[in-house]
Amino acid sequence: MLAGMTDTWTPPDASGARARREYTALFRIQQRHADTPARRDRGRLPAMIGPVEAVRVLVMLAAGSAVAEDGGTPWMPPT
Repeated sequence: MLAGMTDTWTPPDASGARARREYTALFRIQQRHADTPARRDRGRLPAMIGPVEAVRVLVMLAAGSAVAEDGGTPWMPPT
């Protein structure tokens, strides 16, 4: 087999791809909406928000009970 080519008979790793997408999404939500201790304000795991907390933050933003701070980068869909 040539260098850089993958085995065409090996099925894609769906669970691995999903884990990478989930981590990337959680990291992006944390960067945009929970990056400082004042914004995060939780005691269990202050280094990274979990899926439940990410949904809570997004629902609060969508409902208007939380306001996105100025100066953040606008969200752009991945290319």
